[in-house]
Amino acid sequence: MAARPPRFVFFVVFCITIGGLLFGYDTGVISGALVVIKDEWDLNSTQQEFIVGGTTLGAIVGGLFSGYFADRWGRRTITFLSSVVFILGALIMAFSKHYSVLIGGRVVVGLAVGAASMVVPIYIGELAPKEFRGRLVTLNVLAITGGQLIAYLVSWGLADVHDGWRWMFAISAFPAAIQLCCLPWLPESPRVLIQRGQDERAHTILQRIYGNK
Repeated sequence: MAARPPRFVFFVVFCITIGGLLFGYDTGVISGALVVIKDEWDLNSTQQEFIVGGTTLGAIVGGLFSGYFADRWGRRTITFLSSVVFILGALIMAFSKHYSVLIGGRVVVGLAVGAASMVVPIYIGELAPKEFRGRLVTLNVLAITGGQLIAYLVSWGLADVHDGWRWMFAISAFPAAIQLCCLPWLPESPRVLIQRGQDERAHTILQRIYGNK
């Protein structure tokens, strides 16, 4: 039994768990941003609740449908789409001029959160060597809580900055962009490839994961 997973597996898991990091960041950052926004836009409690709940609504929809499309199009494609949607949502929120637009941006980000919460653990589980699978899947949970911690630190650092809340939202586009840049080197899940009858490609990926065992 190998003492540790191959470097290739660490690279893949790092790239995939950026989705978990964004999940945590986008659900955590609103607490700091809303402190400023509610005063700047003179929002009542109902409007604030809609802003906070927008991500949850989007996540429900994203989670419901991403499983079907992950089986149809592949885990890698859903990861790509969630990265694009994370960036789009971040920009909508950062440049919003009205609370209704901000709610829309929160719903868009929620779609990506729902997709990431479904596809990331499955993707890792199907790519990780079986002897390390549990530990590597758990890294997604660590990424989520790490994203929340980063969100709180960013909110604290930008709380007194002019338009700081816009930067709080915009910052989440950068990890998503990094994930997009990593995607050309990420393989499709061997399980998906075998289901498509692409056994040779699946075998090549499994060799990179397990070596010649």
